[in-house]
Amino acid sequence: MNGRSVSDRSIDADTVRWAYRLFLDREPESEDAIRHHLAVSASLGELRRGFVGSPEFQRQLGGFARPSMIGTEAPLDIETVDDPARLQRLLD
Repeated sequence: MNGRSVSDRSIDADTVRWAYRLFLDREPESEDAIRHHLAVSASLGELRRGFVGSPEFQRQLGGFARPSMIGTEAPLDIETVDDPARLQRLLD
């Protein structure tokens, strides 16, 4: 083994076809689509992130998708509660 993780490995057209089948449950729409993924994904990890982050994959997840925070969200306005009785009412 060469010490590289699987995610670091380069990809080819067959890898992209299998990503379509695995993540989107369909064949690629065209050879141009395959060439696009080869151009924008330098590794298997980048290809996977592209498919998992795609709107089509997210729609297929339906109710299983959980929102994730990536660190670029606007700050939240959080109200604090200093009164223990009020805090208990909120928790109840």
